[in-house]
Order: sequence, then structure tokens, then C-alpha cells
Amino acid sequence: MLLVMCPKCGGRQKTNPKQVSGSVKRCVFCGKSFVIHSLQKDRIVSVVA
Repeated sequence: MLLVMCPKCGGRQKTNPKQVSGSVKRCVFCGKSFVIHSLQKDRIVSVVA
């Protein structure tokens, strides 16, 4: 699992690494939808085992 960060509120959420490129994630904290790009590594916070 990967931890991604919401660009609006900074909340950290888990996501599946197989679905990173181009997937849309909705923040569970603020409700904003954002696109996760593999090139924008600043949104990927860390890898969770």
C-alpha cells in the first residue's frame, strides 16, 4: 500500500499501488477528489508494508 496526501487538506490515505497512475481518489477527510499521478511523487508520502 502507498500513502498519498490530499492536496487540499494534507490528509494521508492508503491506496493500492497498482492503481496509482491516473486514478482518482476522494479524500475521506475533506471530500475533495484529486488525480494521483505517478509523476507527482510529492503526493506519495510513503510505502506501507
